[in-house]
Amino acid sequence: MRCNFFRKAALFPRKAVPGVFCLCLAAFLLQAATVQAQQPAVTAQQIADHFSAIRRMTGRFVQIDARGNIVQGTFHLERPGKARFTYDDSPVTVVANGKSVVIYNKKLDTWSLYSLSQTPLQLLLADRIDLQNSRILGFKQEPNVVSLLLESKGKIRIEMIFDPKTLDLREWSVIDRKNQRTTVQLLETRTEGFVFGKGMFDIPAHRQSQRSGLQ
Repeated sequence: MRCNFFRKAALFPRKAVPGVFCLCLAAFLLQAATVQAQQPAVTAQQIADHFSAIRRMTGRFVQIDARGNIVQGTFHLERPGKARFTYDDSPVTVVANGKSVVIYNKKLDTWSLYSLSQTPLQLLLADRIDLQNSRILGFKQEPNVVSLLLESKGKIRIEMIFDPKTLDLREWSVIDRKNQRTTVQLLETRTEGFVFGKGMFDIPAHRQSQRSGLQ
């Protein structure tokens, strides 16, 4: 930090400059310490409650898999348990209707159906994220990020990254049983001022009996 005093050196004797600089530095450090003291640590449940209060969200996403492959698309989320991920330049769509999750490939006309409870989306899209009933593997608060690591019933882990100031969700990573990580970064998010169209989260009834299993 450079003080404005140096721009007006003629106002101060040369020998006085170091003392003025020290006073300026001390004031800066005191101010920084005060600001830090005004930012109390948040608890994991406070983070979860803030995120749970967001009932719907839409925006863009960037998905990065364990091999570094990158795809982008549009996402729509609604509590409890509803989601739709549409990928750019891809025939694949992922839909959760509150009970099931389907991966639909329009080009191949294939449907892979899973119980929502088998997937990390159950933790992400719960009506209320109650950490007392979830296994917390880690919680870390740093100057730039707050991270929360949870484990689902299927032993699949999900790490959620939040903004430390707004507590808004920035990204999440799904870590499978082989410790392979897939990260979803959120961009251009909105949480109000819109409604989802009818059928946004529908799965055809005749497909809901064709259930698959996670490996």
